[in-house]
Amino acid sequence: MDEHSALFRIFGSRMNSVHIPPQPRPAYAEAMPATHRVREKPCAQCGQPSPVMYRVIRKEEEGWVFLCPPCRRKAEEDNPEYRYGGTWKAEKGR
Repeated sequence: MDEHSALFRIFGSRMNSVHIPPQPRPAYAEAMPATHRVREKPCAQCGQPSPVMYRVIRKEEEGWVFLCPPCRRKAEEDNPEYRYGGTWKAEKGR
């Protein structure tokens, strides 16, 4: 008899409803300093860094560039060649 069959025989259909509470973070994890590196990209149009950048094509021959939100909105207006290619964030996972 395999392990799953044995557990099913003991717990029956309740096996899928067993709740395992999340484990608390170890104490050393809160004492560790934040080691996030600062990531920055300048806007291809205005040159200003921004915590959020958009990968876009303004002109097909130019290729992919990163634009800040205000410049992306300007590039998108009345531009049939405009293509969106993703969002870049300075802080990953946020």
